Amino acid sequence: MDLCMQMSSIQALVHVSTAYCNCDKPDAHEVIYPPDEELQKFMNDCQKSAPEDLTGTTKGLFGHPNTYTLSKSMAEFLLIEERGHLPVVIVRPSTITASLREPLPLGLGLFPSLLATRKLRADIVPVDIVANTLICAAWHTATTR
Repeated sequence: MDLCMQMSSIQALVHVSTAYCNCDKPDAHEVIYPPDEELQKFMNDCQKSAPEDLTGTTKGLFGHPNTYTLSKSMAEFLLIEERGHLPVVIVRPSTITASLREPLPLGLGLFPSLLATRKLRADIVPVDIVANTLICAAWHTATTR
């Protein structure tokens, strides 16, 4: 953020998050949710502490299934709180998989196995679609501000 703040001609700051950043909410919408009091206290403590002092400081993940979704949710909130004049856009792809068309159809043709339930639909998006979406998000942010 400090580097971006120094860029006088910055047109867009694209943050890649995840579609699962709000999976702790029963009915999540396309908004940035503020952290609850306990998580806010934890975030404040993290900002004031040295990394080595934080080991084992939390007993849970504040409703998140893993540290990945927790950190993505925290990052989104901090980005919006600290953005100042920066033109920020957040893109939330789901699980990214092999390319659909570019540079090769279906990448190398390899797809690692995925443990799933037949009744559920896979929520995946090809990497080339994500890359194009990021470019479009940057362009849209830069041209509509």
